[in-house]
Order: sequence, then structure tokens, then C-alpha cells
Amino acid sequence: MCEGDYSRLACHLLFVRRLGYYLIQIYIPSSLIVVLSWISFWLDRNAVPARVALGITTVLTLTTLISNTNASLPKVFYVISVRFSGPGRAIVPMCTSVRVRTVTFQLNDV
Repeated sequence: MCEGDYSRLACHLLFVRRLGYYLIQIYIPSSLIVVLSWISFWLDRNAVPARVALGITTVLTLTTLISNTNASLPKVFYVISVRFSGPGRAIVPMCTSVRVRTVTFQLNDV
């Protein structure tokens, strides 16, 4: 088609994602909150108010962390793994709360 000697400009771009922000702001705090919810497994069965307070606090804290994280993320059309890891981590404290309710009801039946 076209004959001749043409010059061209080549450019190589290297994109690097810095994980420090996500580790410090999202992953480490949410992991610590999940570990904190496990404390209810070692509390006395008769310490119902402490177990309920711990369960509610962890669920509400994770909910706040997840909503703040989603609000600060850019609005993109593709899937971001951070949006799924937050609700996935919120399942553990919710299951812990269900276990606390089960133990409380069994304790009342005895």
C-alpha cells in the first residue's frame, strides 16, 4: 500500500499497584475485627451481655468499614476484589452472633 521509510515512536509503560494503602486501610483492620469476634468463643456461657455487645460491635464496625471502603473506591464497571472481600469477612462475625444466640437459647432451656 504505502511505500517508504517511516519513523515511529514506541513507548513501554509499567504500571505498579501499591498495596500498602489497601493493607493498612482495609485488609489489616477488617482481619483484626474478625479475630476480635472470635473472643466470644472463649467467654463464659453465662456472659450473655458481653457476647451480644461484642457481636453487635464487630458486625457494626465491619459494616461501617465496608461502606466507607466502597464509598472511597472509584466507580468502575468491572469487578474489584475489595468489594467482595469485605462482605465475605462480615459473614464470620454474623455466624459468631448466630452461635451466641444458639448457646443462649440452649442455656435458657437447661
